[in-house]
Amino acid sequence: MLKFILIAIWQFICAVLAMLWAVVWIGLGPVCRLLGRVVHFKEGETRKRIIVIASLLVIGGSLLSFCPRVVRIQPKINFAPFVGIGEVVAEETVRLLQGRGQVVIWTLDTSRTKNPFIEKMVASFQETLRQRSRISLLGQETIPFDPASPMIVRGLDVDQFHRLLHKHLSVDAVVSFAGMPPLTAEQIQELPEPRPKIIVGYDPVMSPAGPRRLLIKQDVVQVTIEPCLAPLTTPAKATTPREWFDRSFRVVTATNASTLPSSP
Repeated sequence: MLKFILIAIWQFICAVLAMLWAVVWIGLGPVCRLLGRVVHFKEGETRKRIIVIASLLVIGGSLLSFCPRVVRIQPKINFAPFVGIGEVVAEETVRLLQGRGQVVIWTLDTSRTKNPFIEKMVASFQETLRQRSRISLLGQETIPFDPASPMIVRGLDVDQFHRLLHKHLSVDAVVSFAGMPPLTAEQIQELPEPRPKIIVGYDPVMSPAGPRRLLIKQDVVQVTIEPCLAPLTTPAKATTPREWFDRSFRVVTATNASTLPSSP
């Protein structure tokens, strides 16, 4: 913030000097005559005219020089970790299906309430899947936001999960960027067989990982992406989306699901 204030002060000083020089250089005569049609001065008030004109020029010049600087001050958002999630989820999907099969994406509806993080993940997943496999992407199901609370992000609920699962029983895998609802042991027993493999690429509500540990143990979910409290790898400087992913997330499967916390 201090840097921006100093820049603004410097820009203001430069504008003042530039405007004063312009006043001296081009002469005040034409401007005075133009201003006199708007602001009426008494005879002999040349000094007052100069002060008014100089003040207006200074204000206008400072605004013109400062406004572009303000427009350019935009917070920089690092999307690389989320692009990395899309890449890793695609790689895990290719591994599970051995490079062939049919996949459907479940994600949140961002057509009205934009979420660039989810959009980056989905786009990265689609591109990586296309480049590295012969897997067919059959379609994309969007989970609508709650119309009563559109600004509150909610993930996939149990009813939506059952409806979408039965709709896509014939595909080989489902990739969810809308999370996964917790299921009880009884609900798991009621799931249809056979059913597609499920990869949870992103949980928008950051729900506890304990229920997903049960889902992996019961082979309902085969892969989930989880945030890691301590980075598994810490490159001196992350440059690629995969390096950013490794700093913040990890892949969890049946082989390391025991590292997730148990359900309370």
